[in-house]
Amino acid sequence: MIIKSFEKQLLVSVGSKDISSRLSLDGIPCSHKIFDYSDISDTEYYRSLICHLKEIVTFERGSEAVTVRVEGLDESKCYGFLLSAVWLLKFFIQTNFTGPSVELDDGCLEFLQEVDELKSEMVLDGEDIQENVRHPATLLIVKELLNVVPVEMIPSVTWWKMRCDFLHETILEEKSNVLWPQIKSYEDILRQQLLSTVEDKILGALFCLEMAQMYLFHYEVTTAKDLVSYASTLTGINVSLAGALGKRTKYQQNELAQLIVQVTSVDLSSDDGCSFSLLDGELPRNIPLNDDTRLNKIHLSNATPAESLSPIQQIILLNFYFVRKSFQAQDDVTRTECEAFLTALLDSPQVWVVQFVSLLHRSVLEKSHTRTVERSLEQLEVLKENLKVPSPPLHQRLPFFFTSYMPPWFKVESVLAEIYKSLGSINSALDVYLRLSLWESAIDCYNTLQLRHKAEEIIRKELEKGETVKLWCLLGDATDNTEFYEKAWLLSNGKSSRTQRQWGYFHFHRKQYVEAVEHLEKAVSLNPLEYPAWMRLAFAAMQVENWELCAKAYRHSCILDSDNFESWNNLSNAYLKLGDKLRAMKVLIEATKCDYNIWQVWDNLLVVATDCRAFEEVIRSYERLLDLKDKHTDPEVLGVLTKFICENLEDSKSEGCIKYLKPALKLFGRLTANVTTNGTIWKLYSDLLATQDNFESGVTGAEVLHRSVDCSQKSIRCLMQDPKWDKIADSIKLVVEYSLNVADRTLEFSKKYSDSSSVANFKTTAIFTISRVIASIKKRKSELITETDAYDSHIEELENKLQELKTN
Repeated sequence: MIIKSFEKQLLVSVGSKDISSRLSLDGIPCSHKIFDYSDISDTEYYRSLICHLKEIVTFERGSEAVTVRVEGLDESKCYGFLLSAVWLLKFFIQTNFTGPSVELDDGCLEFLQEVDELKSEMVLDGEDIQENVRHPATLLIVKELLNVVPVEMIPSVTWWKMRCDFLHETILEEKSNVLWPQIKSYEDILRQQLLSTVEDKILGALFCLEMAQMYLFHYEVTTAKDLVSYASTLTGINVSLAGALGKRTKYQQNELAQLIVQVTSVDLSSDDGCSFSLLDGELPRNIPLNDDTRLNKIHLSNATPAESLSPIQQIILLNFYFVRKSFQAQDDVTRTECEAFLTALLDSPQVWVVQFVSLLHRSVLEKSHTRTVERSLEQLEVLKENLKVPSPPLHQRLPFFFTSYMPPWFKVESVLAEIYKSLGSINSALDVYLRLSLWESAIDCYNTLQLRHKAEEIIRKELEKGETVKLWCLLGDATDNTEFYEKAWLLSNGKSSRTQRQWGYFHFHRKQYVEAVEHLEKAVSLNPLEYPAWMRLAFAAMQVENWELCAKAYRHSCILDSDNFESWNNLSNAYLKLGDKLRAMKVLIEATKCDYNIWQVWDNLLVVATDCRAFEEVIRSYERLLDLKDKHTDPEVLGVLTKFICENLEDSKSEGCIKYLKPALKLFGRLTANVTTNGTIWKLYSDLLATQDNFESGVTGAEVLHRSVDCSQKSIRCLMQDPKWDKIADSIKLVVEYSLNVADRTLEFSKKYSDSSSVANFKTTAIFTISRVIASIKKRKSELITETDAYDSHIEELENKLQELKTN
């Protein structure tokens, strides 16, 4: 993919003013008056751009809402259309994401109002545009301008189309099953062009980071992680967590280990396409932590002046943070790791969007802690105002926007409302939610204030202004009346996944799982990108024992989030219920990859692998269980493993199981070092050692069988340590079995290695043990009046074996 220098700068900086004014330096003629703006403000340029668009754009209701007039398309006009599209896209980003606010004259506003009438054309599959989005239909014009430009003439236009579609999807009420496949088709084209040869590492890295944002948006965390890792590889940047001694509080005496992030990289060319002008003192202000105990930042004992991170290092580090945050469970460990990433980013303030997003995420992290919640609140107030002030100008806010996951302005304010809510200021939070028309959150506030009727009133007022699918669904949520879900469904002409999902959730929360399955199944068929809906469908299907649907739902959940071990574990259970043990085992193996430290998953894998005769996996699972629980015992599994090895039965690969003898002996050796009182385990260990003797000779064989006899004696001692063993019929039977095993092992040893000095000791111990058992059984028999035949049989067997020991 051959991208000219100017195109690369346009992609990286999203069209700063100095880029377009240098077009002639790249040998590209630029005769259009609208591109001669080196000495005018952004607002004046927008006016010129809109005047130009009035001349070439017409609007029609119908399938083609926007038409661009094209006459004599040449290279100059192609670049003109591209820059027009980019600048209009900048206008959309400025008004909805980065700020500052734009003031336009009446003529421009009339044009934008005419464009806004096309908002309904942006509705996809019944999913409307979020209410707070400003001038959303400008994206329709951007798309048409980009469609005019031939890919053969300007290859980077595909990238801009992908960006535009993703922005469109982010402003919809729900994820789009129409736009996401289109975005992935653009990805395939760009991946082939950018990553097949990787001629430009910076562009390749930026492409990977942008795609990572999109995959994270769709819950595909593993794919996002791989893309971020590849971006760091392309640029030679290595990000790792490390420990360092330091102090976190003002009165701390001893230095403790603190988590830090280390960033190292190879030197990139100075002309890497990211050498745009950086801010000097105009970044979003980082509010200090004025706490009487905690330091503003961790003080490290061997702190050396850290090198300032370059812009590309910062944006890669920010994306590592996003992946880390999404990849792991939200616990104290993850929180500490996220804090380390954000601290590293805020220590090197350079890029406006990185600073803004880092401060926003730090505020979210700090909102739940008493010592930091005050700063969190103050910081968000500053960020909110920063979107309104004119400084810094737009071209300093835009670089790396598409790799920053920056939320729109109304979501920033909603985070502020969440903090009000966490502080108990429900009314303040409610005011924000009502102003932003965030009705779901407003309903929650009314419920908390025990004013549920107010939620119904306000939604009905909104319905009087105009019926929407979302409002009818919200009315159903507020009143617990399913008739309103039905009205929403009819209004959407059977296309709204939101309606069926909310309807399903209504039944799900009331444990009406049959009804929940019916509606959630419809919801995911309309929009298969909603991960929470798949999870609830899977659980509901499990409750009603619809195992095929349960497996399908959990399988799709695992596709969307392949790092959720619970989904894999439950999918395995569904396969077991369907009788597919082999698939269940493979799924559990995937579950262990998601979280290596959950012993319950390893225990499930141990049992399933045993049923599948996959004994290599059985031994691996048991070894891992001993790592996690050093005294884990499962005699049934160990019994099956021992039987298959001792009898050399076939495993799942139709191969003899004797090949597992050595790893099994190693496992038993480790287990018996920790578990010394389980007679069954000692007996099984004895059997394995006796089997090994058949494959050894000379001194080694004698040693092995010696250990086998020793283990068999330990097994009977463990059973007889129970003072009530001779009072229970099953225990007596087991003691007799183990006693006979002791005698057999002793006789075998005495026959094979009669010259051994241990023979006499083994025989003496065996005779003494069996004599004790016979005496105990006879005593128990004398206490019984009936059912003594079994005891006679036991006594006879033991006395015969005792006589054999004495005569041989």
